[in-house]
Amino acid sequence: MISEHDMRLLVEWWQDRLLLQDWEIRLYFAELEDQSEADCEALPEYRRACLRFDLSQITMEKAAWYVVHELMHCHVEPLARHSNRVIEEADPAGAGLVKKFALDYEEGLVSDLATIIVRMKGHDDRRVCGSSHREAKSPS
Repeated sequence: MISEHDMRLLVEWWQDRLLLQDWEIRLYFAELEDQSEADCEALPEYRRACLRFDLSQITMEKAAWYVVHELMHCHVEPLARHSNRVIEEADPAGAGLVKKFALDYEEGLVSDLATIIVRMKGHDDRRVCGSSHREAKSPS
């Protein structure tokens, strides 16, 4: 499990690298209603986002991936919102099913992007969060 302090450090580190430094990012830590590990509510028109993390489900090894995944929603939200508007105008009767497909696709896209970005950076969360994790995770 990762601490709130370490998660805040990771969000700040990745926010800068993902070109979201001009965004106001609010963080909340609690169990989520849908039992998911994390979620994001992005408002690109205001350059604001709310990221929620259930830290009891997130390990230090996966923390960067969750942070990048949620922050990438800030970049894809305008496309997702526009797609939903087009779907509603094109077929109001079938919009629900098509929107579900679009949401699944959006989640898949940000997941793939998070995996690519974290792998490309060769990211080690322990470098960002401090040395306390180095001792606990030293190679044998």
